Amino acid sequence: MSFFIITMMKTITKTALFLILNALIIQSLYCGEFRFDYDYCVFKYDNQKLFLEFYYSFNQQQLTFIKSDNGFEADGELNLEVFDKDESKVVIQKRYKVPVNVRDTAGYNKSANLTGQVNFLLDSGNYLFKIKATDFNNPVDSAVFEDNLDLNRFPQTSVSLSCIQVSTDIKKSTDKNSVFYKNTLEIVPNPDCLFGNNLSTLYYYFEIYNLKKDFITDDYYIVSDITDLNSNKLKSEVKKFLLKNESKVEFGSFDISDLPTNAYILDISVIDDKNNTVAKNSKKFFVYNSDTSVINYEKYTGNYRLSEYANYTDDQLENEFSKAKYIATETEKQQFENLKDIDAKRKFMYDFWKSRDFTPNTPKNEFKMEYFERIAYANANFRYNFKEGWKTDRGRIYVTYGKPDDVERHPFEAEQRAYEIWKYDSVEGGVEFVFVDLSNAMNDYGLVHSTARNELRNEDWKSRLRIK
Repeated sequence: MSFFIITMMKTITKTALFLILNALIIQSLYCGEFRFDYDYCVFKYDNQKLFLEFYYSFNQQQLTFIKSDNGFEADGELNLEVFDKDESKVVIQKRYKVPVNVRDTAGYNKSANLTGQVNFLLDSGNYLFKIKATDFNNPVDSAVFEDNLDLNRFPQTSVSLSCIQVSTDIKKSTDKNSVFYKNTLEIVPNPDCLFGNNLSTLYYYFEIYNLKKDFITDDYYIVSDITDLNSNKLKSEVKKFLLKNESKVEFGSFDISDLPTNAYILDISVIDDKNNTVAKNSKKFFVYNSDTSVINYEKYTGNYRLSEYANYTDDQLENEFSKAKYIATETEKQQFENLKDIDAKRKFMYDFWKSRDFTPNTPKNEFKMEYFERIAYANANFRYNFKEGWKTDRGRIYVTYGKPDDVERHPFEAEQRAYEIWKYDSVEGGVEFVFVDLSNAMNDYGLVHSTARNELRNEDWKSRLRIK
């Protein structure tokens, strides 16, 4: 596995995320959690390959600084694995070290994020991205994600738009060695898509392909709109162009200092001189502005038809609820089982997570995000043979209760099986879970005892350690 050192550029200081709205509550809930953000955009490389840009940022406040010859150094570590689901093989597996060096940590602004970018060439297909971000100097602190990505080639028989990249800054540049250089521009990405306060300008970049007379008129327009989640237009800009080249790079910006705290949509449309929309794409972003009134998100997201569930297939809904069963009540399980209409299932899943959202006034459901981060971690660490990690006993406990406060690991011995004891200090006043590698398979750990309510209890669990 290759080990790369990535040239870094610090982004403009951000305020705390939407969680500031409930700062005291969220601070206690997220104490100790390793925060990491990522985003990506897909661009055309040629008629066969796609160019994927992966953007990421580490929170410096959670990185461990150690003394070095030139002052102090902290490092984030990024592990990326790209799995081709069609070919059933790993096509990319890389590890990146993300350094930051300072002379003195006393006056250094650690609230600035470390932002970086890596690029890949991929064929069209279905991929699973496995992402693990870690504090290099304290590997216990980490965040794990999985993301499914379906890549399709850009059509050759119509005008098409790339992804829309939102950024904190765009300027002309000749520095081709910069990790953020692209088409004579320096484009600093914003992986969490959060703006507001001292990030009062939203910059955006996109590319247009197949601008041919067969598909568009000689004169055409690019319309950029910012709307709320209810499609109400708040800001707009129209630019007119003359057809010259078959592809075009376009970028722009919006002053968003007057937008209240909320989630928004950036819509980009290419329109011909007959007012026909020939290509369109959109990007969701978020604003936190402490100087403007806080919008009630229920007005915008209270209807499941405006949420991500609006286009979920039946398979997606069934798959998501199967993973949510660890925290579902028996009544909820029966209700979902009885649902036959897909819209009813969509509304059920929307309400299921909404009822558990401990910060309903923010555009993100932090409870759901944390839950699926746990599933991703379980898949990455507790998988056994062809069994997904979240379906194993250790995976179920991790997803249900979170990261244990302490883990005792007892390796395999000549007359005794390997076992682990997980301890949770804040669950029911303190509980333990005991897992034993019953098949001596090095990762097939089964739950044999627990002191938690409604879990398997066996005071004689040590008898399971003996190898017969």
